[in-house]
Amino acid sequence: MSMALLSMIPAGTSFSTIEAKINFLAPVRTGELQAEASIVQQGRSIAVLEATVYNLHDDVRTAVARILGTFSIGSSKAQASTE
Repeated sequence: MSMALLSMIPAGTSFSTIEAKINFLAPVRTGELQAEASIVQQGRSIAVLEATVYNLHDDVRTAVARILGTFSIGSSKAQASTE
């Protein structure tokens, strides 16, 4: 989720996690993990993102976790230097 948010805010902008909730759906014993995240809502100072983590094993892609996160977005370094 951080990488998804980082791609949508100006370079040098700080952000931090306010809250994260994880629902574990299935155990993972073998295979690889793949995560996909999307922005649900982004404002000036708060963003809400969701992600699904998948287990890739024997050509099967199984959802193993769902995450909902809330992030605080600071001002970018460029904005801070002009203020």
